[in-house]
Amino acid sequence: MSSSNEVEIKKEPRKPTVIIYPSYIDRNTSIKFGRKIGKSKAISNPKPQEIAGVINMLGLPFELQATKGYSRDTQRRGRIKVRIYNQKTNLPLKEEIPNKRQLLFKICEKFHEYRQQMHKIMEKRSKSQPNKKGKNQKGKGKGGGGGKGRGRARGRNKGKGKKKGKKRRK
Repeated sequence: MSSSNEVEIKKEPRKPTVIIYPSYIDRNTSIKFGRKIGKSKAISNPKPQEIAGVINMLGLPFELQATKGYSRDTQRRGRIKVRIYNQKTNLPLKEEIPNKRQLLFKICEKFHEYRQQMHKIMEKRSKSQPNKKGKNQKGKGKGGGGGKGRGRARGRNKGKGKKKGKKRRK
């Protein structure tokens, strides 16, 4: 079948997972330091946890690796390992995300929506938890301040005998 001039090319199966570093989609990172998409679509200061949340919204299986670092950006820690291909059939899990580049675009597209959802959740939490300080307290801690200035010393040891605590060796 194959003549001496033809070379048989074997297509290796793709790895089912891709690695996403925050620098890939960070607007403030240059292409030299790892940004993989245009500034117009990129995001300002994405955190690995936020990217993981967006990937979760997309419905893809992922693993957040908080201790891993990107060689071009040594200051920032964290990466996300995302499975975008079926391990057996080697086909994309989602038709709209056939490769890593499309995944990066989809993450940027959904990122704003994710931040808005998180902002709403944080607002609800802050409204449901009332302030712990009383109406007239100034936040000085226990006792609320005021009084005659004796504070915490009153009632302790009352001048009788030795102070309790660790015994000191001579």
